[in-house]
Amino acid sequence: LCAVQNHLGTSAHGGHYVADVMDWTTGVWYEFNDEDVTILEGGPTSSFEPLKPKDDDDKPQQQGKNRKINGSQDAYNLFYVEESYLSEICKGELQHFMEIEGIKDDSGALDDSNVLESVKVQRRERYHIELENQTKNKLKDSRIRHRQEQIIEKMFLPTSQLAMVANANNHVWVDSHFLRRFFSCEDGMDDLFRITHESPPILRSQSFLCEHSRGLHPRVARTGKLLPPNVYNELETIVQEEYLTFLQDEGHGAAMISALKLVLSDIKLVEGCNLTCQECGLRYQQEARTKYDQFNTLLSIYDDLAVGENDIDRGADRVPPDTHVISRTWVTSFRKYIEKKVNELKNTPSKNATDESKPTTCGGIDNLDLSELDLGEANKKNIDGGEKKSTESTDPFKGEDPTSKISCIHERCPLMNIRKSVRLIPCGVWQKIKKVFPKALPHRFEYPLDYAVGNCVKCHEEKERERLFPQKLICWKDEIARPGVLNYVLKRGDQANQMYPVEVEIALQQSACPLALRVLHH
Repeated sequence: LCAVQNHLGTSAHGGHYVADVMDWTTGVWYEFNDEDVTILEGGPTSSFEPLKPKDDDDKPQQQGKNRKINGSQDAYNLFYVEESYLSEICKGELQHFMEIEGIKDDSGALDDSNVLESVKVQRRERYHIELENQTKNKLKDSRIRHRQEQIIEKMFLPTSQLAMVANANNHVWVDSHFLRRFFSCEDGMDDLFRITHESPPILRSQSFLCEHSRGLHPRVARTGKLLPPNVYNELETIVQEEYLTFLQDEGHGAAMISALKLVLSDIKLVEGCNLTCQECGLRYQQEARTKYDQFNTLLSIYDDLAVGENDIDRGADRVPPDTHVISRTWVTSFRKYIEKKVNELKNTPSKNATDESKPTTCGGIDNLDLSELDLGEANKKNIDGGEKKSTESTDPFKGEDPTSKISCIHERCPLMNIRKSVRLIPCGVWQKIKKVFPKALPHRFEYPLDYAVGNCVKCHEEKERERLFPQKLICWKDEIARPGVLNYVLKRGDQANQMYPVEVEIALQQSACPLALRVLHH
């Protein structure tokens, strides 16, 4: 028997169909009811059972219409498969599997007489494994349901008690990751209980301590929750009961469980006692205040560089003194960067975000990452006191500061009078930019004395030398073509250096043109 077709209904003109099918590789029966698939532990049930001599009360069973019918009355199609056909199918699939895996049949399991027996043995083994897993899952589901009931009964306080609990002292800190697992009731926390059995405790708070081991760093403390003392005690009680039940479900004896010294937490972090480290707290406040001031400066620069704001017209009769120039492309990149950071601060997802299920955090200015910017010595260390990480691969400006793209190697600005490349800003705006980007070169606006020369005389001279080099080379060629010029050059070289290297002396002796070699050497 490999399948049963059931019809649920009182008439042949209507009803619902359900199929019971056996997986021949495991021997497990499944019920297919539309999109719902469930395991039939005892397999399909029959509506007919042979009469027994006597029932449990030693009374003869009733005959005929009054006989009690057990099982299902809905099955009307039974499907069977011949063992010879099943053996052939099994043999073909096993051969294909062994060819893929490169397994040799040394035991003769693929013989026509042994293949079904081999499948039956494997089927029993897989069935017992699956049955064991089902049993464990049922026990785990039972523990989770009990945890849900305990949470609702003991930890969800009435409204009348909420104000009293909120004003209570000595709140206990608990890691949010553990609390999410505990209150969600989506898993049995078997991994925590198994680790606890080998190396207690369950609530491990000591690993969150700061480098001074005198409490939590404020940033770490914000990742947890403070529970009132009575709520925390109920949490420990529920976890302890579930842990002991887990040990029983795992088959541990009562003697071992009673002898176990259960320690739920390694250290209890209490508000106002040992929760935060004072030294880390002072440093955290200073660094957070510095970051806040820096971001306010960035927002002020963003407003100052808005389109049409503080964009001085170089065509005016008189440009104000101490007017500076910066790169227009940098202004565009800077404004996009600030808009991105403002969205992060508001907890607004990016336009390109695809993972909608990922939880977001509202950490305010503390979670705002400004490490991509070179903020000078004030930001050489991060909020936790560690060295600043390299940001070469995450630089939003790709190595460009406000003036690097418009500066030459002589630290001047040859593009100062090209409007599409530079933007004129007042001195006050430049002072803000210099505060955030200390490495930027200051370029005060100045009209060039000669527009052909530009604002960098050295760059103009280099370009002129490059432009005139071919003409000078032609003049030199014409000059050395005159009689006696090469002899004169050679004579000057011999006076300056009478000794030639050995390699040059050998080349002079072997060369057909020693005069030219001497000139090239000098």
